[in-house]
Amino acid sequence: MTTARRDGNESPFSEWIRGEPGLHSIRDRICIHDTDYWIHQYRARRDRVGERMVDSILAIELKTHEARLGFAQRDTLRLVAAGMRQAFYTKDGKVRTLKIDCGNEIRIVRIYGYFLLRLQDDRPDTDGWIEWHGRQIDKETLIKILRFDIDPRTLRERSDRRHHAPSKKQSHPDLFLVDKQEIK
Repeated sequence: MTTARRDGNESPFSEWIRGEPGLHSIRDRICIHDTDYWIHQYRARRDRVGERMVDSILAIELKTHEARLGFAQRDTLRLVAAGMRQAFYTKDGKVRTLKIDCGNEIRIVRIYGYFLLRLQDDRPDTDGWIEWHGRQIDKETLIKILRFDIDPRTLRERSDRRHHAPSKKQSHPDLFLVDKQEIK
């Protein structure tokens, strides 16, 4: 059993998982957390070489009413974020460009990682403060982040422009093909 939600707003699956005696948080040493939001932008980009589709993805843990991460959730998200950085960032901190085989097409994908969004209230369009991964921002900046107009890590303008024309002999060193795995 795990702690029930304070607001009592449970989905049927959450209610089951929190009340299931076979999933005891202390005895079984497990922490179960949900993911609040996955943001996925898919759009065509045009540069001097031509047009290409670039998918951008990030995950958000949302805390409202000035809430903070509890110890167990902070520990889990720290591990997930570190794993995402290791898997999806280069050694110099740039986001890797992945070629992912989705069975019938190859997609160009950039996964930016996991981020904490805290709100003073329960919405970003109130007079309360907005904190993005430890930095105070305004609503317009949040919108730019969610549209991927700016890099969610640095809050600087981002570009999907290719710096070199694609070569048939050799792919860009930052570009690698992820194994085929259909997600259903």
